[in-house]
Amino acid sequence: MANERRHEITISGITISLSSKKDTYFDLDAEATRSWKTGILKRNRIRKNCLKIECSMENRDADYVDLVLGLLDPQEFQIEVYDRYKRERVTKTMYCSDRSTEDYETVSGTKTTLSFNLIEV
Repeated sequence: MANERRHEITISGITISLSSKKDTYFDLDAEATRSWKTGILKRNRIRKNCLKIECSMENRDADYVDLVLGLLDPQEFQIEVYDRYKRERVTKTMYCSDRSTEDYETVSGTKTTLSFNLIEV
């Protein structure tokens, strides 16, 4: 059965519902070298299968977005998230890299959109 909490992440014990979430596993490489004699690229892999989660929250109150930004502030933190590849909720140590906010006025007041990326430590 599908997990109904796929768009929820828990950061430092506080559960946040996301509008969208994209999981990507990637290899973390140092600078690669290419032999000028053979033309073969030699990868210098630091770590394999690092998890990157691209998150967005749309049409939220500014106070709620400020709370989430405070949770993303520490250098690293624990999150619980649904891992599509493992098909279960997992706990990971992550840090927040890129983040952006956009405020807009509506009839019911100011609403905010927040986008951020979480990278596995």
